[in-house]
Amino acid sequence: MSRFRLAISQYRVVRPASVADWADRQRCLLDAAGDADLVLFPEYASLELTGTLADPVAGDLRAALAAMPDFGAMLVSLYSREADRRGITIVAPSIPWPIASGRMVNRAWVLRPHRPPAYVDKLMMTRFEKESWGIAAGQRNAVFDTPVGRVGVLICYDSEFPLLARTQVEAGADLLLVPSCTDSEAGYQRVRVGCRARALEQQCLVAQAPLTG
Repeated sequence: MSRFRLAISQYRVVRPASVADWADRQRCLLDAAGDADLVLFPEYASLELTGTLADPVAGDLRAALAAMPDFGAMLVSLYSREADRRGITIVAPSIPWPIASGRMVNRAWVLRPHRPPAYVDKLMMTRFEKESWGIAAGQRNAVFDTPVGRVGVLICYDSEFPLLARTQVEAGADLLLVPSCTDSEAGYQRVRVGCRARALEQQCLVAQAPLTG
């Protein structure tokens, strides 16, 4: 892996006034990353887009989640254009994404400059995601060639399962990226400890972008 600069988003959730307002904020965050080669956003930060919906929908968990796929193409297009324009790799905030079976998975898009969008799905679901949100486990545990080297992405809870990290490192990943979202600081610390364990076991770099609260 070549020498590179990694920017990890400290993401503050707000209610955007509009989708355009949300998009402008993402560009500002990317501006703040400066000359980074790779930018990592947290898990589920995209959910603040539900704040642009009418109050009855935004205030209903199931209705808001059902509306999230309407934002998917816009999200991928925005970060893809910014990756091309800036010549950087962006791991976008994960988003509930519909798949052919009619279920939704938790998907993180990996946007590399002048390459087609790629993605990884969360494989190990928390009870909250599975039972309250209706989010299903994905099937894509992938690594990605980027201008700085080969990287793997483990979404939050996935980082606590050693064999998932081992699979990515054996596939050539030198850096594991972990976008996370937890309700409490205790949850954040749990994921952080998992990241440190994976770094020790696999003798690789692990970077966590947390969203807490």
